[in-house]
Amino acid sequence: MAEFRAHLPPGDAPVLSKNAVEVLRSRYLVKDRRGECIETPAQLFSRVAWSVAEAEAACGAGRGEVKRWHKRYYDSMASLDFLPNSPALMNAQRRGMLSACFVLPIEDSIEGIFETVYSLVFVRQVLDGARMLQVNPLFRQIAAERGFYSKKLGRQITKTGSIQKLAEIPASVRRIFKAAYDIEPQWHIRMQAAFQQHCDAAVSKTINLNEEAARGAIDKAYKLAYRLGCKGVTVYRRGSRKHEPMSLY
Repeated sequence: MAEFRAHLPPGDAPVLSKNAVEVLRSRYLVKDRRGECIETPAQLFSRVAWSVAEAEAACGAGRGEVKRWHKRYYDSMASLDFLPNSPALMNAQRRGMLSACFVLPIEDSIEGIFETVYSLVFVRQVLDGARMLQVNPLFRQIAAERGFYSKKLGRQITKTGSIQKLAEIPASVRRIFKAAYDIEPQWHIRMQAAFQQHCDAAVSKTINLNEEAARGAIDKAYKLAYRLGCKGVTVYRRGSRKHEPMSLY
């Protein structure tokens, strides 16, 4: 077990439902080697709030100011106005990364192979509002060599994020290049569960659903993740936000 130090809550304890307490006990509260919980929900919230508040010191804040931020973050969590994601709840002051995921381009390297292919062609929206068409370099190379790539085709791919129904692309190429929306949600989750099985820290990934996904599909995804022992999972239904870092037309 990673080194653990209980944090005294700087405010009132959160008022939680019986079900919420059970979820915290089973998944997020620190346990000893016998599997017994050794912190309370209030101590969990305090631990996370302190981990976030400590970052203020890097910007020049003194200990007194860090303590004030600690209480401010704690109060926002205890009132349930804000709750962080699973990796933050599990890893704060203990181990590993607090962020659930990062939006990064796929590199032309061995490491890049293990990055999820969101779409072979998509639009990246940067901070100043500029929209850049991003094309998977390997797909572009093969498409150019086979003589079927064009800007028109690229724009067509961004409409769905998939090439599986584009007859102008050879079947042999379609079979190789499958992106996030070509994979059934359950297989996204099963792959995540396979990694989680061999990792103590929380493993999380985004399960991409298209804009036609119904509530039942989301319910099914979360319940499957729970049954398979995933410690964190994010489901994103395309178009849920007006501005997306990576989007289709």
